[in-house]
Amino acid sequence: MADTDSINCRYFVSPVFVFIGAALITIGVVTNHWTTSSAFDSSITYGLWKFCRNNGQCDPIDPRFVTSELLACRGFLVFGPVACAISIIMILVYPCFPRRGDSENKLFPILSAGFGVVAGVSCLAGVAVWASVKDFIPIGDTSLGFSFILGAMSGFMLFFGSLVGFGNIFRNRCGFRRRYTIIVDEF
Repeated sequence: MADTDSINCRYFVSPVFVFIGAALITIGVVTNHWTTSSAFDSSITYGLWKFCRNNGQCDPIDPRFVTSELLACRGFLVFGPVACAISIIMILVYPCFPRRGDSENKLFPILSAGFGVVAGVSCLAGVAVWASVKDFIPIGDTSLGFSFILGAMSGFMLFFGSLVGFGNIFRNRCGFRRRYTIIVDEF
């Protein structure tokens, strides 16, 4: 009975982590609090595309400050949610396919977990690039904001959730556990 409960928990954990990671990266990408700069008794928050002043006025980032590193960061942090959306669609579509015992279709779970890993790595790469280029802000003391933290957490959650998904696929569906048990029992 305990083994059945742990299997159900593993199958539940992976999609929950992917859904939470998707929500976090979506919030992180659309908000403008990746970096906060304090100078001259005012603070400015910078996002991927805009910066906002204390009075709430937001303007696009000046093209002079858009470097190739910033473009790479934007690319990673946009590709991550797209790969995550593909993974979630596959998670939601997979139960619609009929199962035929041990020969069930493994393509959707493998692709879903693969896109989840790609989404997690993409988000982590974008966060790493942002941390290295946050100094594009010309003046003042800078600190990383909550959008940066959301991006980092989403990358870890997507990566971990997808690895748990891969573990579920290969442990229970490909028979690795049974083969190992048979080899041990023969000796």
